[in-house]
Amino acid sequence: MLEDLETHIFTKTLLEDSELISLDREVNIFDVELKDANFNEYEYYIHNVGFYYFHMIQLCNQLNYAIELLTNFNYSSKNKVTRDQHLILKIIS
Repeated sequence: MLEDLETHIFTKTLLEDSELISLDREVNIFDVELKDANFNEYEYYIHNVGFYYFHMIQLCNQLNYAIELLTNFNYSSKNKVTRDQHLILKIIS
């Protein structure tokens, strides 16, 4: 189900739009606040929707792997969860 969200046409369109609005700018589109980006209202909307949408996907990933993440990560086993995902959850918790 989460893969459907990540491969959905909305996700692809949002990525394409985000790339377009950042073409001639020296900004990191993953920053929450962009200083000196000079976005018009439409570009600002694309940036904010994209930021919070991908943040939501990250939170969904954490929920998806919550049981595995909360039961102390075993670095020697083959988990779908990566070490950095485990570390992020531990830091946030």
